[in-house]
Parts: sequence; C-alpha cells; structure tokens
Amino acid sequence: METLSRQHQDTAFTLLSTKRLPATHLEKLCDAHIAVTQYDAIGITMPPIPPIEVKNSVILTSKNAYRSLSGQGLIERLQDKTWFVVGKTTVNALTDRNFKVEIVAENARELGERIVESYRHRSFTYFAGNRRRDELPSLLRSHHIDLEEIVVYHTLLRPKRFAECFNALLFLSPSGVESYLTLNTISQEMCFCIGSTTAEVVRYHTDRILIPTSPTLEALVDKVIEFAKEDDKK
Repeated sequence: METLSRQHQDTAFTLLSTKRLPATHLEKLCDAHIAVTQYDAIGITMPPIPPIEVKNSVILTSKNAYRSLSGQGLIERLQDKTWFVVGKTTVNALTDRNFKVEIVAENARELGERIVESYRHRSFTYFAGNRRRDELPSLLRSHHIDLEEIVVYHTLLRPKRFAECFNALLFLSPSGVESYLTLNTISQEMCFCIGSTTAEVVRYHTDRILIPTSPTLEALVDKVIEFAKEDDKK
C-alpha cells in the first residue's frame, strides 16, 4: 500500500495531492496554513528501447519520454533531429543540449494543430507512453502525416481509497485523475489541474476546476494558495 505523507496544520483548508511534491513546494503550502496529504497516484517504468530508425522530426509530449531516452543513452544519438515538444521542462532539457526545437506547445492538441498547419510534409517519430491520449496521433493520421509511435515508458495506476474529505484536489496528469477516480469520487472539492488536458478529464466529473496561467508545478501551487486565502475570507 502506498505510504501517505501528511503535513498537519491547525487549519480548515485541506489539500490532497495525487503526486508527492518537492519539499520547497510542500513547505510553501504549509506556510500558507494548508494541510497537505500527498501520495503517488501513478508510477512510471521505462522498458528497454529496441534499436530503431528515428525519423528527422521527433515529437515529445511528456517529460517522462525524455527521461527514458536520456536514461537509456538514446538522446545523445538524436542531436541532429528537429524536435516538436510539449512542456517547458522538456524544451529546457533539449535546449540545454543545444538541440533544435522547432515548436513548443502547451498541450498535445495544440502541437498537432501546428504540425498540420505548417509541417504536414514531414515524417515524425513520436516517443510516448503506453497511456498517451489520442488527440495528436489521430489528428496527424487524419491528415495523412507520416507518424511512427514508439512506447518508451509505461504508466501504472496506483489507486488508493480515501475516507476523509478534502477542500481541494491536486492533479498533474490525466492518468492521475483516472487513478484517483478508480476508488474515489469528486463532489464539492475544488480541483486544481496542471493544464487544460488534465482539466478536460476532470470536467467529466465536476466544473469546480482551476488551472494556472502557466502549466508549471510552481504556478499550480501558487494557485492553490491564492484560492485558500480567498476561501479563508468567506
């Protein structure tokens, strides 16, 4: 069973995070008198990547895909490729290596639309997870864009049931939402989502959703604190 890490505070505002938070963010929440319960709703495994022929244009929509390529030593052999990327963390890792990043998008749908608009003549290799969403590959294939998918990591759901109620829930991925809802429901909790893709999944269950202006963990934590302060005034 997943071990819970709980920060007790004398406060009425409680938050459940479906991912363990870095100490700096956890401390920031606790300083704002928010009681945090955290656990890892999903796990990631990275199977060996077989020898492959990678096309000149590469798509990454997850930092876990980058971590798998980097951890298995494949990334060094891809410096001559052109990259189409979702997320600031991934693009920063690539630019630090002086890789050529052609497009940076906030989500997979936006990336797919921009590829269809300006790069439909290219052939792509898409490094993804086993639970990746369908928007991007479906969009590209519907426009007859050459796309090869390679699974480089697996997402494992780690459901856990919670008897207590929380004021807010923190979600950082669609898989995290799916894992939480395996054994729990969403009622009146405010749901904080890292970005629009995660929010789309939550929206099937509630309209009580807040998204930061920037899809980063720091911005998400700040959004929780801002909401908790306003809630405390009521």
